[in-house]
Amino acid sequence: MPDDAIRQHTPHHESDGGDNSDEDFDCWESSDVDDEHFRRFCEARKPMEQLPLSLTVNHELLKDPWYNGPIKVSFGIGVSFDTLIDYAVRRKLIERHRVTEGPQDLIDSASNVAVYNVVEHLKNISGARYMWFSLPIALDVDVVIDLYDNYTKEDYEMEEQDEKEVFEIVRSELGIPADETPKWWFIQD
Repeated sequence: MPDDAIRQHTPHHESDGGDNSDEDFDCWESSDVDDEHFRRFCEARKPMEQLPLSLTVNHELLKDPWYNGPIKVSFGIGVSFDTLIDYAVRRKLIERHRVTEGPQDLIDSASNVAVYNVVEHLKNISGARYMWFSLPIALDVDVVIDLYDNYTKEDYEMEEQDEKEVFEIVRSELGIPADETPKWWFIQD
């Protein structure tokens, strides 16, 4: 993810309607320190090969109104938006001009539709009972194509061989290297 995608320019306070001088409108600008904090935040939440016991959901305790449960993590393969958009165009799941031409808000909306269409297509051709996408807390991928999270694992986890076959299809279709394995990802919920 490029540094510009991380940066935000957020107004610190609104103008009081005066002469709009620099004193009236002070913008906070991202710095290398802010980027470093975000990098460390992501670094502390790297994807995991195994679901730790501390993030395993106790479904019996979920019935207790005082039990909040662990934070949500998602099980799947990370991929870039560009890979998904390219795949959607190549497979004719969306028309190229919808994700490349026009006002940015329309391109963004069409790109979201493309990602949704790709996931539905992958679900259909892989035979997965459930497949969705999540936005991970990560710098190196934009989306996780997931089969379940720690809350739905009990309902949607597949036999190990079936799961391997689904991920083989996903990797093959999207051009993801065979050594890229599914992981547990911290996600933006």
